[in-house]
Amino acid sequence: MKRKVFSVFLVIAMAAILMTGCEKKTPAATASAGGGLEGDITLSMMWLGSTVQTRVLREYAEEVWPQKFPNIKLVFTEVSNTEINNKVAIEGATQESGYDVVIQNNLVAPLVNLNALYSIDDFIKRDNYDMSKLMNNGLDTGGKYYAVPIRGDVRTLHYNQELFRLAGLDPDKPPTNRAEMEAYAEKLKAVLPAGKYAINTNLTNNDPILAVLYQMGADIIDTKTGACALNSPQAVAAIQLLCDWYKKGYFDPRSISWQYSDEVAAYLSGNAAIYDGWPARYIDARDPRKSTVLENSRVAAAWGEKILISGWSMAIWSKTKHADAAWEFLKFCVDPVTQKAVIDRGGDCNPTHFDVLGDPELNAKYEVLKAVRDVFPKIERLPQTSQLLYIRNLLTEYIPQAVSGKMTAKQAMDALVEEANEALRDAGELK
Repeated sequence: MKRKVFSVFLVIAMAAILMTGCEKKTPAATASAGGGLEGDITLSMMWLGSTVQTRVLREYAEEVWPQKFPNIKLVFTEVSNTEINNKVAIEGATQESGYDVVIQNNLVAPLVNLNALYSIDDFIKRDNYDMSKLMNNGLDTGGKYYAVPIRGDVRTLHYNQELFRLAGLDPDKPPTNRAEMEAYAEKLKAVLPAGKYAINTNLTNNDPILAVLYQMGADIIDTKTGACALNSPQAVAAIQLLCDWYKKGYFDPRSISWQYSDEVAAYLSGNAAIYDGWPARYIDARDPRKSTVLENSRVAAAWGEKILISGWSMAIWSKTKHADAAWEFLKFCVDPVTQKAVIDRGGDCNPTHFDVLGDPELNAKYEVLKAVRDVFPKIERLPQTSQLLYIRNLLTEYIPQAVSGKMTAKQAMDALVEEANEALRDAGELK
């Protein structure tokens, strides 16, 4: 299959990466030359504008930040979650941005390749800041830190206890492994009315696909060779599992052509019993404006060998003239006081600071926090490669072909790996 370019990011950012080869430059600016905190300062942010959590965080910052730093004005430019990564990458490639702070998802490595991010290592050292208190969902590359996490996205298992009871399943004992998932799915399939399905997924969204790959023990990149590893026995078995579950009727057959909104709506409308998704769905399910399942939605630890951690993080643009002020804002956003306030004000319950994740008061109110804590010994983040976005997009191209029977799971993954390795070689990450 002919190699394709899936986004503007790949047109512009990959071209810039090719010009720089595999060299990863560190911006010359340091904490000792970060612009200081004196005088009137305006911080310009490219802001994730389409999530409840970031909306509440922005509102909280607009209320509380002026009390701490009255001379530092915050300006938010909101971009939807479907557009912000492309916009960040284009800005990084062209180096024409006037932003000081950006929110992005798993783009630290390619942005550092473009010399677009400011390393926060000197700030961490200067302030004796404990990064081990924060979830690492892709904050560092090449031995340096560049971001702090603002959304703790760890795959969790959501389920509808009303549908469990209908199938004679104990809502307090959700499935904990692949065998139990299949046993539960068979019981649910036998009793669910037409239009309802045992397991909710989205076969055109790479997040659920990546989650199953991790849960089946697969790797995206071979750490020894640097090559794409998505045709390993574990990876092929994971894709075959998706094919088998689709053929058995566990999934809504329309999921082979869904958008992300369809995936979420299928669970929130009560049309699926089990949903391996992000923690934010726990809050969504309890919102009567979005959901019909409400208190019937429960959440537990996801099954599998490895559990995917992802999420959004906040970084400082390399050309900022206000790095010190930007660093103070990053710390403010991940501070336990801020994170707890955002949750209490109705934001998504997916904190990134471990003190908040283990907070007794919050744990008494939000079942989802225990689900995240329970899987933490098994979490694994996405690889720090400049070609991650390209590889993720390849998954959304090839997996539907395997599920629909146009290719076998092995054929699909072999073809994917061939294209992925070509991109890795072009970027200088694979010889």
